[in-house]
Amino acid sequence: MAQSPTLTELRDALAAGHVSAVELVGRLLDRIDDYAGLHAFSIIDPETVLTEARAADQQRLNGNSLGPLHGIPVAIKDNIAVASYPNAAGTPALAKPVMAADAPLVTRLREAGAIVLGKTTMHELAWGTTSINPFSGTPRNPTDPNRTAGGSSGGAGVAVAAGLGPVAIGTDTGGSVRIPAALCGVWGFRPTVGRWPGEAIVPISRTRDTAGPLARNAGDLALLHTIMTGETIETSVSVAGKRIGIPDTYFWSVAQPETAAICRAALNRLQQAGAELVDVEIGNLAKHYDLASFDIALYETKRDLALYLEHYAPGVTLADVIGQIASVDVRETLEPLLEETAPISEERYQQALLVHRAALRQIYQDLFDRHKLTALAFPTVPMPALPLDQDLVDLPTIGLVPAFLAMIHNTGPGSTAGIPGISMPAGRTAEGMPVGLAFDGPDGGDKALLEFAIAAGAVMG
Repeated sequence: MAQSPTLTELRDALAAGHVSAVELVGRLLDRIDDYAGLHAFSIIDPETVLTEARAADQQRLNGNSLGPLHGIPVAIKDNIAVASYPNAAGTPALAKPVMAADAPLVTRLREAGAIVLGKTTMHELAWGTTSINPFSGTPRNPTDPNRTAGGSSGGAGVAVAAGLGPVAIGTDTGGSVRIPAALCGVWGFRPTVGRWPGEAIVPISRTRDTAGPLARNAGDLALLHTIMTGETIETSVSVAGKRIGIPDTYFWSVAQPETAAICRAALNRLQQAGAELVDVEIGNLAKHYDLASFDIALYETKRDLALYLEHYAPGVTLADVIGQIASVDVRETLEPLLEETAPISEERYQQALLVHRAALRQIYQDLFDRHKLTALAFPTVPMPALPLDQDLVDLPTIGLVPAFLAMIHNTGPGSTAGIPGISMPAGRTAEGMPVGLAFDGPDGGDKALLEFAIAAGAVMG
């Protein structure tokens, strides 16, 4: 597919009058129709989008600037509330209620002048990494439609990679923005938990959930972050002198050889540009992650999803949602939450949260402080996109692993710790499949991580 314009390129073209919002939206709608087989979108209302585009053009003709996203279409994952659309989260029980108001992050996008392009397909209730969804449709990898686009924000990755929209907003609990970014060949950013507005988003875990953007370059990620947080990101930072931690144990040793080689080659280019690569040991990181991750997510899903339904979907119960789940893998994961005896006790949850997650966060902080690191680097996903029908993956040092666990292997620990992370395109395999290189930053270090990513993108070209 031909290279599509970035958000900032479109912003400049709109401001200069080289294209109107109506023309831009019309082209995108035509392209979405042409690539309907990729199933990037679950809900789209062309007339509403065109109406918003006409209003944006009229405002510009009147001499009014609506903000840095004036007339820019943005795709929104189907678990983030958009007024007058269902917030279905890819599941039957939530497919009919129409949201009365935008989620706060959508409000901020609109205040910056953005147009909502539509809702993107996703793994049901965000509980998976392939985005295979028998209810709302399965997004397909634009490079090879027989392979997964990743998940759970799979449709968002497809939309950006296939040029169906300049940017998309997804959500990330264990890697759900960065995994599709890596497998589709685009950029993805997971902010520090709590930095982006989180209200009116169908939840998994308040401890781990965050919204985050997918885009064609790091500068676009930074612009969206500024709109959400007000934090200014510098664009003139160099990679020279930046210290990048390389955690071979756990993160690199598990990557398939071709994926590891592509990521190493990308790091070598950064090293040649002046970055310092530092080998680091992660200690008991894997142990504390294992004892924290799923116990927190499962306990909080039962609590947080019930609270969401009470507030945003009155009349729909947790039993309704779980009872109508269409995906076998998601149903098998969540059905135990309805049993009288909870699968995760309060005591076990508190241990996971206050002991093991706390230890995990301390290990990360010590790594960054002791080695004076800008970021930790590793392959985002240990292998390229899998065929849609492949359930097991053979990974070095581990052996056969379920696809879900293989895909979140590297992104899961930082997600559980709540720290920020970015996936950038690192290259392609001999078969042409994209590979992503991930950078995790310290807690609250979103600004420095984005600035480094912009510099790294300039080196990579």
